Amino acid sequence: MKNTFLILICALGMALGNAVAQEQQLLLGLSEVQVSGGSVTSAQKTAVQGKMRTLLASTGFSAEALQVPVIVQPELQLLEPRAVETGTKTLYIIDANLILTVKQREGNPVFGAHARRFSGSGTSSALAMSNLITALPMQDAKFSTFVSEMKSEIMQYYGTQCQNLIAESNRLVETGQYAKAYGLLSNIPIESACSSTASAALKAVYQKQRDAICTYYLLQAKSSAAAKQYDQTLQYLKKIDGDAPCAKEAFALAESLKEAVDADVKANLDALKEYYKARASQNNWNINVMKDYFLHASK
Repeated sequence: MKNTFLILICALGMALGNAVAQEQQLLLGLSEVQVSGGSVTSAQKTAVQGKMRTLLASTGFSAEALQVPVIVQPELQLLEPRAVETGTKTLYIIDANLILTVKQREGNPVFGAHARRFSGSGTSSALAMSNLITALPMQDAKFSTFVSEMKSEIMQYYGTQCQNLIAESNRLVETGQYAKAYGLLSNIPIESACSSTASAALKAVYQKQRDAICTYYLLQAKSSAAAKQYDQTLQYLKKIDGDAPCAKEAFALAESLKEAVDADVKANLDALKEYYKARASQNNWNINVMKDYFLHASK
């Protein structure tokens, strides 16, 4: 393993003085694609959904699987198929509009919409539909620009609604809906009047989930260590909060691995252990670890 402790600390540089400031990236979820004006097979709908997932990820604003409050709603509008005689055969053409609406998950407001026209053709209607699905983009510079333009409008909305969102997040925490509370708080901009309150609320969500996060990543570390995937073991161990009860067990795991791994890994494990010890006395919490946990452990 070629990692050095310097690289490891760079990867570990996720502890936040102000979580909202670091996590200022807009988060967008993806809802299920809607089809109108015609029908597609379940396999074709799955293919469209996959392309929309890739398209959203290409913008850099994707929060797939997180219960964030702002979503992209895809709609595939199928137009009346056309048949064109080419002399020797009939060519079938299907036109469609892809409409991507950025909106609040729970109803209004709608922030904006982006539309593109596509066509698919073939010697049969089925082949034309298949080619139409193939023509759907997995990257679209205009859509990326559109999403970037939406950011300021969305951030302004969350700034004005900040106090209401804090109240709603508190309600979600009280009912144990931590992932939803995290998603709701994540889009509150640092410029808003209650950003410090939002940061405190995010910290409260983390504290409620800290032990669960620790247990989850310790289990992952143990599994990867058993498979002798020591690089991955370190990646899991670095997500464990030194203040969490299971951190002692994580230290013990790091210690036990010394006999099984090479010198580079041993040095990293020693450094990692010292890092945990140094952080243990601090009020350390981490929004990025929490995001990763909600993305993977909650599935």
